Amino acid sequence: ELGPCHFFFGCRRREEDFLYEDLLRQCEADGVITALHLAFSRETDRKVYVQHKLAEVGEQVWEMLQNGGRVYVCGDARRMARDVEDTLKQIIQTHGGEEMQTMKAVEDYLLKLEKRDRYLKDVWSSAVA
Repeated sequence: ELGPCHFFFGCRRREEDFLYEDLLRQCEADGVITALHLAFSRETDRKVYVQHKLAEVGEQVWEMLQNGGRVYVCGDARRMARDVEDTLKQIIQTHGGEEMQTMKAVEDYLLKLEKRDRYLKDVWSSAVA
């Protein structure tokens, strides 16, 4: 059984890049996805990315991690994956209590999640800038 599922999706423009919109919205309506967090970086004056949406629900992300939750990151390795990981580190440090106050402790925690297949990355790089 799937527990709470927060799905974060980001792209430049909803009209051009939101390929699975109907499916994702149906999954949210059916309760398969607890919450659908969307970031369209070129639709507002201020660029909003997945990591910003992730930070907005940082406390919930921390609670899910503490309760056996998993994180799957898929997309651009050059920027997005790094920025999402940096945000995860901030979430862990902010909500993890005294034992997560050093960056070494945070990185060790993420490494432990990786070794337990609870933090998985399917990322790639493009030669196009």
